Amino acid sequence: MRFNYVVTPECLVINLHESAATDSGRYDICASNSSGTSRSFVNIVVLDRPSAPVGPVEISDVTEDSLSLTWLPPHYDGGSPVTNYIVLKRETSSADWTAVSSYIVKCSTKIMKLKTGLEYQFRIRAENRYGISECVDSVTVRVDLNYTTPDAPSMPVVSAVSRESITVSWAEPASNGGRPIVGYRLQMKDKNSILWQTVNKSVIRAAHFKVQNINAGLIYEFKVAAENAAGCGPLSSVSDAVLAIDACDPPTNVRITHIRKSSVRLEWLKPNYDGGSMVTAYLIELKEGDRDRWTKANLTNVLDTHYTVEDLKESEVYEFRVRARNAAGSVSNPSNTAGPVMCVDVDSSDED
Repeated sequence: MRFNYVVTPECLVINLHESAATDSGRYDICASNSSGTSRSFVNIVVLDRPSAPVGPVEISDVTEDSLSLTWLPPHYDGGSPVTNYIVLKRETSSADWTAVSSYIVKCSTKIMKLKTGLEYQFRIRAENRYGISECVDSVTVRVDLNYTTPDAPSMPVVSAVSRESITVSWAEPASNGGRPIVGYRLQMKDKNSILWQTVNKSVIRAAHFKVQNINAGLIYEFKVAAENAAGCGPLSSVSDAVLAIDACDPPTNVRITHIRKSSVRLEWLKPNYDGGSMVTAYLIELKEGDRDRWTKANLTNVLDTHYTVEDLKESEVYEFRVRARNAAGSVSNPSNTAGPVMCVDVDSSDED
């Protein structure tokens, strides 16, 4: 028998052979004779390695390359204080465990330098002067970003053009992906080429940029992507093609000269500068009521410096503006706005 005892007149001798950690605990002793009964107890501590740390292992503060682990100390310390904990890790795609640290003294640690996008499992053991415990394993966890790249900005719009530079602007993305946008990456290409090139070496901080490395007479297209801590998001749609030539100025003194219930007559003066090529047409645009969108009012080229916009709605309010286009194909910025004006009939004395 592993457990036996011997009673002598002076004492009780207990022998426990091949002791194990499970033998530790309180043992009650009862002595009795004809005069009565007496009780006592003895605590037996088996010196051994500790039991496994107590789980479950809690995982918190997960980032793209780190996380934190927390656990409880062993129920049984082996009769000697736990000196340290040993933490191992493995990628779930592999059966191999690698050491993270063997010198953790608290029941928590932060694991660093993990690989973004991989799934991990962690194993923890306790150690005292007599040995290393069995392990407790964590659940698997994927180390990933808690944010994403931003959405695409709006399509770039050309706001100024000349033979030497083209200025483009865009609206910021609808979503920044959960982190502030640090800048933008702008690309451009010759319309007749399939190769896109990056315009800026460093990120563009503002939502506009003046491109200067262009060749006069070529037609360019642009697209842009936003960047945050997660990286660059998708590229925007491609801008309208623009010819790298000196742009003509917009028409001046745009004014409303006659108003009818379904038409408005506009007049204006030629641009102060035609961009080095003769002005060949004018483009008339209108905006209805409180709408933000400008639409074309003429379907054919307007050669004169006046135009009557027809098929308007009675009692509706409109605004108008005019652009100039020269022989080189350069289209000016819009003129100053004429209006708002309401479409109603006026006295016959004001008719043409």
